[in-house]
Amino acid sequence: MTVIHTVTLNIDKEATKSFECSERESILHAGLRAGLPMRYKCTNGTCGECRSRLINGRLQRLQPADSPLSQLERESGWFLSCTHTPKTTLEINAPLFTDSVQIPHQTVHAKVKKIEQLQPGLAQLILRTPRSNTFQFLAGQDVVLSHLSAEHRYPIASCPCNGMELEFHIHQRAHDRFSQLLFSSLKRGERITINGPRGHFLLDERSNRHLIFIAWERGFAPIRSLIDHFISLEMDNPVSLYRVSSERPYLHNHAKSWHAVLEQFDYQWIKSKTDGSTRQLITQLTNPPQRNLSLSSADFYIAAPAEQLIELSEQLITLGIDESKLHGSPL
Repeated sequence: MTVIHTVTLNIDKEATKSFECSERESILHAGLRAGLPMRYKCTNGTCGECRSRLINGRLQRLQPADSPLSQLERESGWFLSCTHTPKTTLEINAPLFTDSVQIPHQTVHAKVKKIEQLQPGLAQLILRTPRSNTFQFLAGQDVVLSHLSAEHRYPIASCPCNGMELEFHIHQRAHDRFSQLLFSSLKRGERITINGPRGHFLLDERSNRHLIFIAWERGFAPIRSLIDHFISLEMDNPVSLYRVSSERPYLHNHAKSWHAVLEQFDYQWIKSKTDGSTRQLITQLTNPPQRNLSLSSADFYIAAPAEQLIELSEQLITLGIDESKLHGSPL
């Protein structure tokens, strides 16, 4: 039988975060799965980035490793969260990234794990990073992918809880040489260079307000990353997701399935027209299914082409929305 213990992480003098960890997984893995931005790099006990300190409880070694910690450090309670698991209930201190500025720029050579067509002209690309050099990022950020002489910037569609597998949703476009390679010749196992992360389209984890996510056409990737991160954090804010698309949105059923894990979740597809789509969306926002929703008490996360992002932001500000509550990611 798998034994599960509670690990409490001291975030600062006032805040803590508790998560469950079985005796078969590392404390690092369990913390990442719970949405915590824990520092790490190698996941195999050699780099020392996940150096943490035991405050209360007992640990056990999960896997052997050439630890970079000295004997004195180990005797003082220091340990590596990637190679240890709890033996009892724990209280620990561990290094965290608190904002995007703290995450270092990284260059990681990954391999193509999977390429799958989601719809004509749109592919899902999954990259696997080396176990000794995983990629760290915050939900909503993007990176530059390069292969041969082609490179392009894309938002990450996956949750930061697994830096070993990164997901991207890539549209085939004539001016994007990387996408042309993806749709013509890129194969499983080929090497892709990842540079980043970049961007400040981040979830406000302290907010208890209604969260409204808007994905315009191909803007679903960063929104998906944010919502998956929201779920991993077990936040209980009401959530509304609006997707503006001329055709049935890709991963439509996946988005609808969030109903199963979110108690207060509303999902709407707004079929865009040649013009007037912004007005359509504003109409939906001002006449929501949840009659108790007040736009002034919501946070907005919008991934849209620059023109629509500007137009929508201006209209929301006109409706009285505080500009500080508008978070945008131009496509």
